Amino acid sequence: MTQPLWLFNTRLTIIADATTTGGQYDPIEGYIPPGTQTPPHRHTRYSEQL
Repeated sequence: MTQPLWLFNTRLTIIADATTTGGQYDPIEGYIPPGTQTPPHRHTRYSEQL
């Protein structure tokens, strides 16, 4: 596995990437502290599910 990444006060760990899932999905584990919000953003190439 990769080292955790920190983005917007959130710890993200990539569980698998496109090379291991045939480009179908990228499972990511995240820790989001209470009160943290993701800034407004848009995905134009894929859908996001939480």
